[in-house]
Amino acid sequence: MNKVKSRALSVLILVGIALLGMGFYVFRYVMYGSDWASAPFNATVFRRGVLATGTVYDRNGVILAGITDGNRTFAESGEVRRATLHAVGDMEGNVGTGALSIFAPELMGYNLITGSYSRADAGRQLTLTIDSHLNAIALRALDGRRGAVMVSNYKTGEVICMVSSPTFDPSNPPSNVHTPEFEGVFVNRAIQSAYTPGSIYKILTAAAAIEQANRVYERVFECTGDRRPCQERIKRGRGA
Repeated sequence: MNKVKSRALSVLILVGIALLGMGFYVFRYVMYGSDWASAPFNATVFRRGVLATGTVYDRNGVILAGITDGNRTFAESGEVRRATLHAVGDMEGNVGTGALSIFAPELMGYNLITGSYSRADAGRQLTLTIDSHLNAIALRALDGRRGAVMVSNYKTGEVICMVSSPTFDPSNPPSNVHTPEFEGVFVNRAIQSAYTPGSIYKILTAAAAIEQANRVYERVFECTGDRRPCQERIKRGRGA
């Protein structure tokens, strides 16, 4: 009788351990399944470490990243490709802040039932809030200088423009990407770096001038950095 009780207790302990292990697995699957599915080693949806499913658009419907014959492609315009590199991502997955990395589960259409499977491997569509045309203009304004440009809608929080420089064409990445010319190219300076802020109060001063100063758009204010009153350095333009 004692042997029967001991065996029954052993079986119950084993069943308890099995149920505990199954519960732990289910918990991990529910909580982290999307991370597992979107890992670069998932050959179902990744090709050479690059997400090979899903399409990324800008706010105006411009394709920023698509799929052609199972291969990842980017925007038609080279300038747009360079301007949206850090917002979209690159061919090797080195830009970790890009939509191809951050929104991989959404692009592949992951769910708890089917996993990363998608019909015809088309994936899903993702629309970003950025305007690729404004990004291109901002990159042009940077003119090769290191820096970042970010514009957001203060009412909605939407990021309209996000550009980081230096950058490169993800469809034709340079072979010398590790040279000083491209130092920090994989870092999105708009959201990944800390910089000493400029004089934020200038924004308030400019807003007040637009509302109150007489014919402000026709006047030039010269500032040499000393403490003399600014009024002494006002130059009037034509018609002032």
